[in-house]
Amino acid sequence: MPVKGVNDFEEFKNYGRMINAPCVIIDNFEADNKKCDEAYGGSMRKLAEQKANSFCYLVHWIDTGDVWGPFLYRGENATQEFVRRIDQELVKINEVLVIKHERIETKEDKKRFADAISCWICKGKFDIDTDEIERLEVKITYLKEKLKSFKKVTAEYNGIQTTIEKATKAIASEKAKANKVWITAISQIQDWKTPIPVIFHNFRGYDSHLVCESVGRSANAQHIRVIAETFERYKSMKVGQLKYIDSMQFMNSSLASLTKNLGDNHPITSQYFKKLGYTEEQLALVYRKGVNPYDYIDSHDRFKETELPPIHEFHSTLKGKISQDDYQHAQKVWKEFRCQNLGEYHDLYLKTDVLSLADVWTEFRKMSMEYYELDPSHYVSAPSLSWDGMLKMTGVRIELFTDMAMHDFTEKAKRGGISKTCKRYFKANNPKMGEAYDPSKPTSWISYVDATNLYGHSMSQYLPIGNYKWEASRGYLLENLAMQKKLLDMALRIKPDAKRGCYLNINSHFPLKTHDYLSDLPPAVENVAVEKDWLCPYNAKLVEQLDGGRFSATEKLVPHLGPRKNYVIHYQELQYYVKLGMVVDEVSEILFFDQTNWLEPYISFNTEKRNEAKKVGNTFLSDFFKLMNVSVYGKTMENVRKYQDVKIMKNNNERDEKAFLKKIRKPSFKYARQLGNTLIGAHMGKASVTLNKPIIVGASVLGLSKLHMYEFWYGYVKEKYGDKSQLGYMDTDSFIYHVETEDVYKDMDERPDLFNLNGDQTVGKFKDETPDKSTKSKHKGVSKKGMNEMATDTYMPSLEGSLLNDPIDKSSLTEQEAMRTEADPMTLVYRDCLFGKEVFYAKNVGIRSKDHVLSLVESEKKALCPIDTKRWILSDGISSLPYDHFRIKVYKNMVKDGIPHEEAEKRAIRAKLPEKYQNENSEKEKIYTIVNIKESIIALERDVTKIHQNLKTIAREIYYLYNAMAPEDFEKMLRSDIDKMYNSISHIHSGKEIQSSDN
Repeated sequence: MPVKGVNDFEEFKNYGRMINAPCVIIDNFEADNKKCDEAYGGSMRKLAEQKANSFCYLVHWIDTGDVWGPFLYRGENATQEFVRRIDQELVKINEVLVIKHERIETKEDKKRFADAISCWICKGKFDIDTDEIERLEVKITYLKEKLKSFKKVTAEYNGIQTTIEKATKAIASEKAKANKVWITAISQIQDWKTPIPVIFHNFRGYDSHLVCESVGRSANAQHIRVIAETFERYKSMKVGQLKYIDSMQFMNSSLASLTKNLGDNHPITSQYFKKLGYTEEQLALVYRKGVNPYDYIDSHDRFKETELPPIHEFHSTLKGKISQDDYQHAQKVWKEFRCQNLGEYHDLYLKTDVLSLADVWTEFRKMSMEYYELDPSHYVSAPSLSWDGMLKMTGVRIELFTDMAMHDFTEKAKRGGISKTCKRYFKANNPKMGEAYDPSKPTSWISYVDATNLYGHSMSQYLPIGNYKWEASRGYLLENLAMQKKLLDMALRIKPDAKRGCYLNINSHFPLKTHDYLSDLPPAVENVAVEKDWLCPYNAKLVEQLDGGRFSATEKLVPHLGPRKNYVIHYQELQYYVKLGMVVDEVSEILFFDQTNWLEPYISFNTEKRNEAKKVGNTFLSDFFKLMNVSVYGKTMENVRKYQDVKIMKNNNERDEKAFLKKIRKPSFKYARQLGNTLIGAHMGKASVTLNKPIIVGASVLGLSKLHMYEFWYGYVKEKYGDKSQLGYMDTDSFIYHVETEDVYKDMDERPDLFNLNGDQTVGKFKDETPDKSTKSKHKGVSKKGMNEMATDTYMPSLEGSLLNDPIDKSSLTEQEAMRTEADPMTLVYRDCLFGKEVFYAKNVGIRSKDHVLSLVESEKKALCPIDTKRWILSDGISSLPYDHFRIKVYKNMVKDGIPHEEAEKRAIRAKLPEKYQNENSEKEKIYTIVNIKESIIALERDVTKIHQNLKTIAREIYYLYNAMAPEDFEKMLRSDIDKMYNSISHIHSGKEIQSSDN
């Protein structure tokens, strides 16, 4: 845990990252695709092996804009040649960094220096008391305190630099701090120490394996460090000065998409080709991502071919066919750039890829520097960049837990997004359906709505910031029921914008009378392992038929109506769930904290800038601000326990072999494996971790996001439409639901506070996901890839090719299934899965690595399945109930009494609650049923003396009666009185008490 007073606050500290990296190296590999067909483990097949055949790179100097390259190599041993050339390039870079420039300082710079009152990096003010300085015998002057800094490469004046505001009572220690930060900052621009970013697009998933093939031959191979996700998957790798990073970890889109979003802004590409004398028309061709026949290049001999391959040879196992437009573009590029053979076309493609990535990264870096004053070249991923950007912009200081118990307590509140199917099929009926509309039936609609930037909305609310305190101990609360009730009352009255908020650990239940109302979306979702004995007959039968009875209980997030035990919940969630009918039985722990809306300025800034960018059509800038909002959340939920510790060492090196032997003797050693011919890797367990992430912030964002969805469903949909609404499917931030109303879009127009209907991006508002498909008429829900997915007269292109190899007989459609014979193919697949109870498997092809050797591997995975274990599915396979619904208990009791399954299910669904359950906890002030009962018991115990005396009196009376009556008469009387007493105070909840309306 962090140490109180030492490292217990999260705040912006990385001032050195405000200084530009002097240069970046932009790279890309291309590989041969050597076809094969062999087993790859399990049911997987290896279709091809990937071996690097070429690479290209350039060096871009940030401050001057100079570009070295692009340099291209195509030939044998490409990875070895890459490592050798990058080592040489590093030497040249350091030769530039080591040059001592005469500093350039203009008159304007001198004036800025003299007038400066604050640091250009940290914005700290110069506040120096000269009398105090003299007293401390620190011989410094006002000007000397201002540290000058200059751009290393150009020697231009940068600004005045110091650190935190100088406190007059601690000038000496503050100066030491200034020097320390200054040293950290200038380390970014020192020769032989400066980290030089080496950037690939998809380094983590692809290029890292090619680099690792030969990186052991590098002159800096004795200094390899990786940030690992798995034994072979690295987010970043440091080899001496070289810091390999993945641009895809910042911009998670294809290079084609990123290049397109740049529009005509391609300065580096333009500069290179203009120097070669190409026209604007030719430049327009290279501004677009090129087209490459990846699978066709299976050897170096292909590069000798003098014609562009036919269109069918451009088919990629990974990406599929190319369009006619793409092929025409390739033909035009071949012609306009006068390619003599496929090798020249390939070289042009590779160069333009590297130049385009340089343009993309330069634009991304410029935006980051302009809006956040941070160079992304110093970071590993978007979450770390956005987190620092947020800390710097807001100036917030977030207190971290120093108490392990508080951390463990808060971890219980971490629950992901909800994904579930409720009603697995329904059909709309409205005038926009044309001839399919039946005016004799109620008008109904299917809506698919999505919350705009749901997490951004939650991050704009009041969130924990520090001053964490337990309110009484767990033991004290469990013994003091009055205090439980007092604290619960207090928590239920806290306002959303109060200065103090809290988390509570509760036991609770849902009265039977709330079950039908909460059936679609039970509050307080819980991670539970669904056991086999939970399964409904429908699912149990499918498990036997489709999986041979094999079933493993896996933990998943399940909305159910059972009791909650030791459930940690945010106070705002608790308030709303109690309003919906949840009854709190016990409060065992409560953690208070200070809260403000400290994240709101950052979220609002990005949202506003994104809307401005969208209005002017700047897609690249719009995506940038969206990324900066979305990414910041990830750092609040980072689980440091899952960090991987992978050590990479050079093989056949005495020094590294000694280090390796030292590591395998450690108790934390897990396993080791040779990685190619030059490296050996050791997977180490984490001996210790520092739990230094503000997880209480992340837990609150998750909780408040769920609250927002519940408020929409119950506060709008159920309140407006009541029983005329049905939930079909819910994902983290979206709903698919069916409502009976004259015009659902008119209803939305009446609530501009809830819906985004004009295209704006107001966070938290709901938008219609299918505005151009208002004729949507059907909804089908089946389990896809282990998750509940929906189709609404749409299909999933990613599955189309692999699932539809065999033609589907459309004549099998029935009236009952309500499917049109002209339905699209994927609709029929969903139909056969849901109604035909079929399982569909999809072939998936992807790049995999084994010991850093890349292969194209085909695997087969379950894509669609009718089994859904998150709910109790009724025998029609469409309707469902949440687990622990009282109707399930009624059904089980009826089956136990010998009533046939189908009859029992029908009667259970029609069952009515007896009056005594309807009136259960009807008074608002009696939401603490169990608490009140326990308080009554405690009140009796306090009067123990009186009770004791009464017992003595009763005992004497019993003695006299016993002596006065015959033993058998006394026993009979006593038994009768005890039975009456028992019947009057016992109240057993049983499904048998709830009778079907037929009886």
